[in-house]
Amino acid sequence: MFPHYQALLVDHRGHGQSEAGLPPHTLAGCALDVHALLQRLQLRPDILCGHSFGGKIALEYVKQGLDEGGGIQVPRQTWVFDSLPTAVDRDKAIGENSVWDVIEKLGQIPLPQPSKEALVSMLIDEKRIPSTIAHWLMTSLKRVPAGGAQGGVQGGLVWTFDLEVIRALFHAYTNACYYDVMASPALSLQHHRIDFIQ
Repeated sequence: MFPHYQALLVDHRGHGQSEAGLPPHTLAGCALDVHALLQRLQLRPDILCGHSFGGKIALEYVKQGLDEGGGIQVPRQTWVFDSLPTAVDRDKAIGENSVWDVIEKLGQIPLPQPSKEALVSMLIDEKRIPSTIAHWLMTSLKRVPAGGAQGGVQGGLVWTFDLEVIRALFHAYTNACYYDVMASPALSLQHHRIDFIQ
């Protein structure tokens, strides 16, 4: 409907086909990843959107843009979906079937796995991960050949994401608070806005 618009969809470090990048694995590092990609592509975003973890990356990107000398131009509008600018309650973040709980359970799975069916069964029956989450996780697999570093003798399926990076990023996500960004006079002075959809 709007052929003059461009959209760039970015996988965070350690996710999808993005490399893990260099530590420390922080929200600031992720925002700089986005900035480096945009510079390489010679793009300046007019609108920046982030969902959940990506919502805080968007807020960190704006924060860096408001800091003098960062070289980041703040987008005209930033949308944050299903994420709050506050730190996350650690008790809620580490309960049964929370993100942290699922991350820890995934780290207990021996890899590679021979098939999606075997892995789903293990996640549901042994690790007690809800069926919807277990099936959703099947979208984050890749096949490795036999004899490779991760492939073992038989080869099989491994995660496309890096669990160690995800652990570090989740810790950074739960601790981050961006009320100072939202309260910055520079936002209104420069005619930038941040909107939330929960």
